[in-house]
Amino acid sequence: MRSLPLSNTLRQVLIFGVLVLLSGAVLFVFLRPDRHHMGINQYYKAKFLAMVNGEAHRPFVCRALLPWTVKAVSSVAPTDWKQSLAVLAHSNDVVRRAFVAFRWESDAAFEYATASLLMFLCFAGFGRVAVKLIAGTCGISAERAVGVVLLAFALGLLPVLFRYVSYIYDPPQLFLFTAGLYALFERRGWMFFFVFALCSINKETALLLIPLFAVAYRGKFSEKRYLSVILILAAVYSLIRGLIFLAFRNNPGAAVEFHFHRNLIFLKTAWMPASLVLSALLVLIFHDWDRKPPFLKYSLPIVLGTLGTFSLFFGFIDEWRGYYEAYPLMLASSVHSFLALKEKARLKFHRTSIP
Repeated sequence: MRSLPLSNTLRQVLIFGVLVLLSGAVLFVFLRPDRHHMGINQYYKAKFLAMVNGEAHRPFVCRALLPWTVKAVSSVAPTDWKQSLAVLAHSNDVVRRAFVAFRWESDAAFEYATASLLMFLCFAGFGRVAVKLIAGTCGISAERAVGVVLLAFALGLLPVLFRYVSYIYDPPQLFLFTAGLYALFERRGWMFFFVFALCSINKETALLLIPLFAVAYRGKFSEKRYLSVILILAAVYSLIRGLIFLAFRNNPGAAVEFHFHRNLIFLKTAWMPASLVLSALLVLIFHDWDRKPPFLKYSLPIVLGTLGTFSLFFGFIDEWRGYYEAYPLMLASSVHSFLALKEKARLKFHRTSIP
């Protein structure tokens, strides 16, 4: 007897369940310190409460969207709620053990719970938008099993990138930058402007969305309007980042950190294993490049090339979280390469099977 097909409602419920489970698992790995990374509350320059209270070091404190949101929610929340959560974190054995494992302060349980919920929503939002971006750029349907596979692919690989330190602004950056890419691909102008503004508050790498917009919308409307919109985007970005910089100008730390010397040492001592992994990854990403969708052909080099250059001078070149903005594009390009290889294998089999 043939099994009845799943109803659309049940299918959506199943996809939602997978999304919740994967996002929760990714959040758990992101928050819990282990031998690969410190979690969100151990790095002395960017401890959780210091970020929320605006007391952390620059440049970390200038990535302000989620910390400001947590601070705003905490300021309007009833005192009883905050006290109840703090008591729970002190007295409940399971919760207390979790706080010890995560190395969180029990008195700030409400702030940690709020931030964790927001980061969970960001991971879930990233998963949904990443699936749409991958499916759209690769020209495939994200319905049924394909959508679940793409979702597992996008979220399941994220923990590989959790290295050295996790920062509370990372999940919003993943979600917002991916949403900005999707808005550009689908030509949703107002969605892009809204996401761009939030992304600019969250992190300075929102700047990368401006050249992507310039390429995506080149020739789509008059030259005067085109230049005006680009100037408006640049002005909005400069205003937001400038005000944030002024707000934290007296905080310790520099506007940027230089790590070029450290990266040179890393490249000299660890170039062999790193280059082998990187070469295999790049072969997959850039396979069948001539047939890649135009969106990937201009967005991936711009984003990945810029992030790689910045990481060489201002970050750790092997700190994979520094490439979050390129992550959804690399996923999409890898899926496109896989589909191209699959099609070549199918044609080869078809030719050899014909007598």
